[in-house]
Amino acid sequence: MTDAGVQALADRCPSLESVNLMCCSKVTDAGVQALAKYCPSLESANLWWCVRALYQCTESLRVYRALPGATRWCTRPL
Repeated sequence: MTDAGVQALADRCPSLESVNLMCCSKVTDAGVQALAKYCPSLESANLWWCVRALYQCTESLRVYRALPGATRWCTRPL
């Protein structure tokens, strides 16, 4: 999955409530921002090991979706 794929998902599935992008190493902050902005029903996003989606994804999910677990979902394992 890439940012273009995530953007297409966000465009075509605005009612998306949950997404699992675990280990999608080509997804960056831009892809996560598209989900946060265009999927108003989004309640959870598993971004574990999305190593290119870092700080901005956390902020996007907090700002657009007010997801309380945004920090947990946007971290990489140590």
